[in-house]
Amino acid sequence: MSLTTPGTTCDHISEDAPISKRLLQHDTLMTAKLTEVFGEMIAHQTDFLDGDDTFTRRSTLHRQGHSATILNARLIIRKASLPDGFLENLQRTEILFGQLLMNHGISVQMTDRKVYTVKDADQIRWGRQLQMLRADSGDLLAIIEELLVPEAELLRIIP
Repeated sequence: MSLTTPGTTCDHISEDAPISKRLLQHDTLMTAKLTEVFGEMIAHQTDFLDGDDTFTRRSTLHRQGHSATILNARLIIRKASLPDGFLENLQRTEILFGQLLMNHGISVQMTDRKVYTVKDADQIRWGRQLQMLRADSGDLLAIIEELLVPEAELLRIIP
């Protein structure tokens, strides 16, 4: 499923999807929300494109020690906004992008959040798109897309 062509944009997440709502309807790093709900998390990079000015990363996020996917992510990261060595750490570890930002002391703020739904095999998946800015300068750091697995699957993954 492509993360580049979201389905239907929504004003809010349905009450019958409480986990999706909790995970998507906020303007903070996803890392903290995922850890709060699922425990320790890891990222598996599934694809990347290393351009001149940007690095695009596709990944799946999982509860540590479990194979079930919690969400699919696509990050378009501006290289100029990151310290030396950051992208190398991102590619060679299973650490989430948000955790690496925290490890490097990079504070961020989120803007322009859009929540959407995608129908996948007769199930609804909730997702969001947003922009991540460096808090210290307001410079664009990344464009982020996060697409959760269907609500029923999320409920099965929660410890």
